[in-house]
Amino acid sequence: MATKEHLDVKKSFNWLRREARGPTYISYSEISDRLACSFEFGENGCAASCNYGGELLHMSAKDDEKGIIFAHGDFESTYYSSLARAQRQHGGQATFGLGIAANQEPYHTADDPMDRGSNVTIGPMMERGSFNYRWPFNEYVLRLNEKDSSNPKETGTCARVSFVKDDILYQVIRLEKGCRLEADVCHYVPWRGQVVLSVGGLIKFSAFGTDNACAGVEEYGVPELSSQSILGSTTQLDIRVRQLNGDEYDTLDLNLPGDKNQRPDKQGGQYYACAELPERKDIMSQEGKQAIFVAEFRLRNAGPQPQWPETPTSEQIYAHLGIDSYSKMATGVMWETIFLQREERTGYFSESSEVNLIGRSVEKILTVDLVPTAFGGQGDTFEETSPLALVSNLFLRPSVDLESLFWKVRFLAKAYRFLSSFKLLTSPDTYLKPSFNDSSDEMDMAYLQSTAPSISRTEHHRYGTKSAWNKIEVMMNAVNFQMERLQEAIERILSYLVRAFIQPETQSNSMSLVTRAFQSNYYYVMITIWYIVKKCERFGFTWKWADGMKTWPTGSCLLENCIPPDNLLPEDKEKEKVTFLKWYHYASVLNLMARKKPLLPKVWQTKNLDMKVNLLERDARRAAAAKLSSSQPYSAEDEILDRLGFLAEALHAEYSKGRAGSVASITVRRILGRDSTRRLNPGRLPSGEKGQVSGPWEIHALCHHSRLLVENYQYNKEGDRTREQKAEDAERYRGMISQFLNAEACLVPCWERTNMASFQSEATSVLASTLLGICQKDFILTLGPNEGGELASRQGDAKSVPPPPSPRLKTDFSYPFPQTPGPKLNSREYPTERLSIKPQTTDMKRPRAIEWLRYRPPRQYHHASFFNSLDDTPQLFTISNVDERTSALLSSLPNINGEPYSQMEFDMMSINRMLEGHQMSIIDLKASVPDQWNSHTWKGYRSELSTLDKYDSSRANEGTRRADLQKLEKMLSDSLVDQEVQHRTIILSG
Repeated sequence: MATKEHLDVKKSFNWLRREARGPTYISYSEISDRLACSFEFGENGCAASCNYGGELLHMSAKDDEKGIIFAHGDFESTYYSSLARAQRQHGGQATFGLGIAANQEPYHTADDPMDRGSNVTIGPMMERGSFNYRWPFNEYVLRLNEKDSSNPKETGTCARVSFVKDDILYQVIRLEKGCRLEADVCHYVPWRGQVVLSVGGLIKFSAFGTDNACAGVEEYGVPELSSQSILGSTTQLDIRVRQLNGDEYDTLDLNLPGDKNQRPDKQGGQYYACAELPERKDIMSQEGKQAIFVAEFRLRNAGPQPQWPETPTSEQIYAHLGIDSYSKMATGVMWETIFLQREERTGYFSESSEVNLIGRSVEKILTVDLVPTAFGGQGDTFEETSPLALVSNLFLRPSVDLESLFWKVRFLAKAYRFLSSFKLLTSPDTYLKPSFNDSSDEMDMAYLQSTAPSISRTEHHRYGTKSAWNKIEVMMNAVNFQMERLQEAIERILSYLVRAFIQPETQSNSMSLVTRAFQSNYYYVMITIWYIVKKCERFGFTWKWADGMKTWPTGSCLLENCIPPDNLLPEDKEKEKVTFLKWYHYASVLNLMARKKPLLPKVWQTKNLDMKVNLLERDARRAAAAKLSSSQPYSAEDEILDRLGFLAEALHAEYSKGRAGSVASITVRRILGRDSTRRLNPGRLPSGEKGQVSGPWEIHALCHHSRLLVENYQYNKEGDRTREQKAEDAERYRGMISQFLNAEACLVPCWERTNMASFQSEATSVLASTLLGICQKDFILTLGPNEGGELASRQGDAKSVPPPPSPRLKTDFSYPFPQTPGPKLNSREYPTERLSIKPQTTDMKRPRAIEWLRYRPPRQYHHASFFNSLDDTPQLFTISNVDERTSALLSSLPNINGEPYSQMEFDMMSINRMLEGHQMSIIDLKASVPDQWNSHTWKGYRSELSTLDKYDSSRANEGTRRADLQKLEKMLSDSLVDQEVQHRTIILSG
């Protein structure tokens, strides 16, 4: 057997072997018990999403006219259905990627050219992960395909990796003969035969642009065999499947077998390809031990098919994915090395999920959420330097949510500054180290830039091959490249904001904006622009928009028309939030206009703007103080106020000299003083009564993050706690938030199933920003007086800069609260939060705090039966697969045309026949988003009643009955998840 030393990892896709994947591969096996989720990936505007098992659900591509065009699998584009599909390992006909075809006949002999059977079939998933937090990878057990499947025989493995290159989506499948080491029994099966592959399927096309921004009109594509494409009226998906034969690729023929279960209103289906399995001739050679298949997907406007580019080789894909540890794209190695340095300095072992969360968040924003945007008013098309719109949830009602955009851009800026400071902090060339700037939430970047290496490194023998510096030196290439990526992305986002909102008479083909009744999200535009300018000014921006303002056309810009008038009062539930946003908006305008060269047109320079900002600051401080003194319990809606309360210093918005009553300090006191939820909200309020209808705040991840925000704020400030105690408290609240991580180490914002934020990455980027801030402070605070230079002299207190504590195991996060008493703490800093987790006080009337961990959702929301339908699982709708209860029910019904129901095959016609001559009622309970119902605000379920009355010729109700019959046919033939049904009751009478 060839060993890793004798194996050329780059060739023949050997890098997909288990022992050759290297440190750039991140395994998610340790968190496989978490909430199952999809994985999104992409590059330069072409993106895709696969389900938990790695099968394709969505694909998108940029389009000059429509903005973005989409291809979806055959399922409803609703939140409920999309979440259910994302959590599945096997999506059936709802997916359209490359895979081994299911439910195939066994292969018999090569002598029969019409034998379309398959030697192998897919077993359970054994591994799931990604390369560099960017490209999804899944590995399955490969089983022998036999008629009798009661005793499955393992015969190999099936690995699949997906990626995007040059606007084409690729999926590579590697079949390897031989069982995994942990297999109980391994069956030697000669690979003389074939495998049946499936690709494509029922595809829905849609487009989002300026004209039909969120209409998302969908149409089914029709497979076209000669071009091997799936055609829509204006969009098409080209597909090609190839097999590696030696060093060359052979194109496989795709076929469309007939399907008797196909619904008449849906034309098409999956393509199938039969491929020969190579026979292994030399036992010492890899030839014959593996089979490689590559599928290529190209989404484009309908028209003549352009020539396919050359399929990339194994070596080219190896380089493109950044699998080599020395590659500049090896972010997996980069982030792991950085956090390893933190562990060595502090003695605290970071959970792998924390590293994965930060690395994954960066990649998802840069490669999926950022969409190239062309401004048609100026004749632009997509270019590599075109502006970038940052969208929320590209594959489910995509839009440019300006609130989400700000928090993601903030994270990108923090990631850039973190990597920049890490370079200097770990450089052996630098004697002086950066210090904290008390007027900022981060380190003083001016000081960072002034500490350029002044003494060249000598004594090279100090840095041996196993030294820490050698590890850092290896990954510095990746650090520099990531900083370039981050800088380019931030600049292009800034370009989008200025051209779309500040520059007059421009029109973008990007998705529509998320608008609300008061449109308070538009305040984030100016806040984001100022934050980028302030935090990233030392980029040396390549686009100098201030120089071109003189040539801008006259007229009002989009933002002027969207910002609410000052005399317009928001709703009560938005009042505090709008107070903060309005203050930050005008403070940002004031700061941008106060530059040596103003960065906004003169129209934004209003009279007495500085006085207006001071008054708004006063209003915000009063609103924060009123919230602190109010007797209202903490709710999930208060969380955004927590985040906004810590932004004042970062935005340089506070101009008052007295710091005792700063907004941040008031926010700290309010967070520390909040109580646990002790009463469950019924979900509705009577008419005229004001209040919240949300669930317990504990089931919202960012509510726990607020407590971590306080720790980050106080981390480098003097107080009664030592730095070690602060670190322990920060670890404790990390543990609480870790309860909300999903199977790709990202944050599930809320445990409510109807919360659409589950598909968005805003919450993950918010948490990642805070974790980077704490990590950065750990690096500085552990330098010590001999290395710290200015830092040690400024702190002046040895107690605040202790030596790193002795290493210890990471905290057990199975229960979020400490089981042993913690250190004695100052009640001013911890007034009630820690007291609330102790046994109840002597006040017996006070309700106990709810046990919020009970509300943690299962790994998968929906049982497999929720997906059963004539479309998804036609193989189940045969008499042999009907359970006993259904069979008994069918046998009790009268025959029609002499044929008993219990002998019929199920299809649309048989459902119609079953309903004829009967009365039936179906009651569905469906999950609902918050809505108005009569005079009440309601959040819960909505019910739907459908009935079919018996035909009565005297009343001539045939027309009504026909409509009811068609509705019930749809309900009984479609899956519950596609109908958003959580509970169904069927009442059937003769």
